[in-house]
Amino acid sequence: MHGERTLKKISLEKLGVPAENLRRHNVDLEMDDLETNIHALGQSQAVLVYESSDSEGMYEVIDGQRRLNAFVNLNKKFPDGGYDKIYCMIRDEPADTDERKAISLGANTNSLQMTSDDIMQGVIDLYAVRSSMSYVAEKFGLTEKTVKKYVKGARLNDRLRKANVSGEITDDPDSALDAIMTAVDLLNWTSDNEVSDEKVIESAKIIANAK
Repeated sequence: MHGERTLKKISLEKLGVPAENLRRHNVDLEMDDLETNIHALGQSQAVLVYESSDSEGMYEVIDGQRRLNAFVNLNKKFPDGGYDKIYCMIRDEPADTDERKAISLGANTNSLQMTSDDIMQGVIDLYAVRSSMSYVAEKFGLTEKTVKKYVKGARLNDRLRKANVSGEITDDPDSALDAIMTAVDLLNWTSDNEVSDEKVIESAKIIANAK
């Protein structure tokens, strides 16, 4: 049995990320959208932390590094906006390094996010009703740039949408969509012209690998 957990708002300056945190990739990916979402809708999920036995009053982050980074950035942009503290769920300190790594791995493995296709469909549905990118951006807590990308992505056919989420371009669906849309614009692809889907996909691979 694990000990009880406590929800508490903790100052950013009292939070750190231990070396055992296994998230190394995509830590700062799409931070603009995450910051916009938090600024518009508030914090939806607490950061998982434990109190450090080495430094009294300090806490180590096990899960929620991206949320913490977003709050740090928002606090710089809006110093009087209340972003100097973040909601944290405090748990017992892990027994050793192996347990810290295991908890970090479990947290990152279980945080299954919506796919870009799921988000795209939600954006498209609301845009079809409101016809306003700024309205959709505000309601979803996204940047207008991202909303525009998803609305443009609605014209992709099934083959290109499949390539977006299958991993054949890049493992990250959002980066894959960026590469596909760039290739579509460069090649002037449409669903009924002579530019093949495979040519778009090959070009998207080159674009994604060049970043």
